[in-house]
Amino acid sequence: MIAESIVIVALFAAQSLDSLETQQAQDVIVTATALVEDALAVPYSSNTLTADTMRGSVRSLPEAIKHIPSVMLQKTAYGQSSPYIRGFTAFHNKMLIDGIPLNFAGMRSGPNQYWSTIDMYSVDRFEVVRGAGSVLYGSDAVGGVVQAFTKTALEFDGQAMHSSVTGRYSSAEDSYVGRSDFSMNSGNDWSLYGGLTSYHFNDLTAGSGLLPETGYSQFAGDMRYDMKLNNTFDLTVAAQSMRQVRVPRTHKTVDAVSYEGTDIGSDLQRNYDQRRDLVYAKLSFERGAVTLSVQDHSETLDKIKDSGRRDISGFDLRDIGLTTRFATDYIGNHQLSYGLEMHRQSADSFETQGSVVSIQGPIGDDATYDSNEAYLQDKWVLSDASDLISGIRISNFKLIANRVENPNTGEVMSVNDSWSSVTGSMRNNYYLSDNVSVYGGVSQGFRAPNLSDMTSDIEDSVAEKPTLDLEPEQFLQFEIGFKGRSNKLSYNAAIFNTAINNMIVRSPTGNSIDGTPEVAKSNIGKGYIRGIELDTNYTLSSSLSAFGMASWQDGAVDQYSDATDSTTLSREPTDRLMPTNMTAGLRWTSPSKKVYAEAWAWSMGDADNLSFRDQKDTTRIPAGGTPGFTIFGISGGMELSDNADWTIALENLTNEDYRVHGSGVNSPGFNVITTFTLSF
Repeated sequence: MIAESIVIVALFAAQSLDSLETQQAQDVIVTATALVEDALAVPYSSNTLTADTMRGSVRSLPEAIKHIPSVMLQKTAYGQSSPYIRGFTAFHNKMLIDGIPLNFAGMRSGPNQYWSTIDMYSVDRFEVVRGAGSVLYGSDAVGGVVQAFTKTALEFDGQAMHSSVTGRYSSAEDSYVGRSDFSMNSGNDWSLYGGLTSYHFNDLTAGSGLLPETGYSQFAGDMRYDMKLNNTFDLTVAAQSMRQVRVPRTHKTVDAVSYEGTDIGSDLQRNYDQRRDLVYAKLSFERGAVTLSVQDHSETLDKIKDSGRRDISGFDLRDIGLTTRFATDYIGNHQLSYGLEMHRQSADSFETQGSVVSIQGPIGDDATYDSNEAYLQDKWVLSDASDLISGIRISNFKLIANRVENPNTGEVMSVNDSWSSVTGSMRNNYYLSDNVSVYGGVSQGFRAPNLSDMTSDIEDSVAEKPTLDLEPEQFLQFEIGFKGRSNKLSYNAAIFNTAINNMIVRSPTGNSIDGTPEVAKSNIGKGYIRGIELDTNYTLSSSLSAFGMASWQDGAVDQYSDATDSTTLSREPTDRLMPTNMTAGLRWTSPSKKVYAEAWAWSMGDADNLSFRDQKDTTRIPAGGTPGFTIFGISGGMELSDNADWTIALENLTNEDYRVHGSGVNSPGFNVITTFTLSF
């Protein structure tokens, strides 16, 4: 299998129709250092993707980054995707929307659905920074930081209005996506952009055939107003909303189709309704910005047990945030960046089991979670060829949950706890030449316990009970890499090692609750995740280029095989350890840049290094692990006119029946995806 060896590879579907030289000349990144910098100058492994590069084949935000090195996209359900970045997922990665965290205090451990609540069609570009980023972005920024920058109105001289409609069809999921947007502006004084997106996904057809009860619908809307107040200040006011309706977790139900011997679930129904709303105002100036945000998360699980009992549970959480980011001019050879970040999160939860009303829902009821953080970063120009970037962050968290079910008595109790953390980072970038740099450093990461850790009642594949004595998780990542670019070749290669300490591990107790395995949580996790990653692009001629990427990972963490035995720890593979992963292909672009075509192959090796928890996850992971796969695809597109664009992609040409490791649903079989955009 291709995935058993490392090859020269790079980012799949991440180049625009513009020439490689033009795109790379404009390759800047903000997220890595909170400064606008050339990607070659920052001491991090990073990628930037624009909306144009998605070519219409991407159906959700997580899928946009699935072919980036050290990223594995797990899908619990077809509407619920969770990327693993350098071995970490969910609340161990930070997702930002225009600088505002998507992460919230009710976010569960392991793969979850929350990144899918960002409308892909509202995003102008993504920045992906791999590695710990806790100094700039606080708790959760362990595996990596992904930032989505939303679309703004097109710029025209004078007053102008522009609108467009986009349609997308996919044969394997028999899906229809429609997007309508508009933009208007008055020169540089103000601009307004807005859009609506409707998604309808029918049941998925995998290589093995139809997968019943996998379809769902979702609806999204967004609006953004930008105004130049004066020569110093700019104001942005934006709002966005997403609704996911009846997204099924099929692998836990009787409708599941076994894959390589996986167990069939017992529930008659397990559907999620998801809602996310965000409103923010940002005041920006040359050396800083102040952002005030209000973000609501709402989740409802409607489950029917095999006995016929109907359980309904969920929560409503509001996150009010204030973020300030500032940067100085150079003071000698130093440029300072600093800021504050404060969030107040309030949550209510609920659960009914048949006619019985529970004390709490998935998280503690009548709860608050406060965070107050400050950071300072120094960029020290050591010479014309070298920069040293160091920083420190001080964080404080306080959790209060007034209605929590006592795990021992079953009565109502309250939980009150607080934590503090100091996090540091030091990284260096050194230019070997104008087009080649070597970088490296050490960065701390941390994650404070949240409402899910401390008060969780149940998650998707295991039953949890509230745990009252948890401490922050600590991580230390070492990384060294080199990157370069020229008129023909661009590349980035890195080696990393993440030391894990005090990680909250969920260990099986051997018991079950309503047929769901019970786990106990404790800070026993000590271990590592290490890896090698490479991506590259080579221009063979003015119209032909080769691209690819490759990743390898290994990792282990201390865990109990049985939480009732608190004396015997075993160092076992980390949960859902990514197998060797690679993509390679060729891209042709016409001399006019109006037509393109590409062919590619994507391969993952066997995922047979299983944690104790993986071995218990029998509805998603086959006994012995998830088989590897290799799939092939071709795609193309053209500019039909100044106002019309069309793309088509043929994916999984051999109709392979496969799933990404840890997923609860197989990936599409042979699939035809086509999009059409009309602007006017």
